[in-house]
Amino acid sequence: MDGSERRREAMCRAIRPLQRDRLLKIAAGEDGRTRSLRLTATGEARLKAATAKWREAQKEFEMRFGARDAVELRSILERVVSVS
Repeated sequence: MDGSERRREAMCRAIRPLQRDRLLKIAAGEDGRTRSLRLTATGEARLKAATAKWREAQKEFEMRFGARDAVELRSILERVVSVS
């Protein structure tokens, strides 16, 4: 199994639960080799709720950790990810 096959399989494993829970709809893509993915209404609502919770958690983190230190930490983490 090459890298692209591994990535495709990992993507399928990540998507299956979203499809099973009716958060994501999969349709045929523009050609026979591709698929089109879109959030369902339930998926959109779940994403909206999760985004609100994420923002709330980030605000609390910044309050406890310090806004300036949080910015510095995020910058360092972005550099770590870009090196990988």
